[in-house]
Amino acid sequence: MADTSAEDLAFLALLVHRGEVDREAAEGVMATLGEDGLDEALATRGGLERERVVWLRATAGGVRPLLPGYDVGVLLGEGGQARVYEAREEATGLTVALKTLRPSLRSDAAAVSSFIEEGKLLRRLDHPGIVKVLRIVKAGDCLMYSNQTWHR
Repeated sequence: MADTSAEDLAFLALLVHRGEVDREAAEGVMATLGEDGLDEALATRGGLERERVVWLRATAGGVRPLLPGYDVGVLLGEGGQARVYEAREEATGLTVALKTLRPSLRSDAAAVSSFIEEGKLLRRLDHPGIVKVLRIVKAGDCLMYSNQTWHR
């Protein structure tokens, strides 16, 4: 296990925790880390396709959404219907809040409709106490809207 970074070990632990890799496969991956990097070991010994490993890396183990045009950062909060992430719009450099519909609700027509209607309503409202919605976007199976620039 030469030169295995703490980040790689934390990533492997996350994959086991989230059920992407079972414990036995993770032990096999650990046994080959001295020969291969973690991503290669996950593909050869972990039972994951290379494309899946790339996606898991890009989404922090499936925790963060992967949205074209946005550099998605930390999770700011979550509720029953959605999660909100800090993000940077790549085209403008603006820091925005992204509200994404929970994956478990993306196939629920009523939840999708409610989420879209909420975004449309918030986009029309203009009040200093309401965060302005900039755009509503569907990217793959991810539905989200971005809110105006904000500061922590």
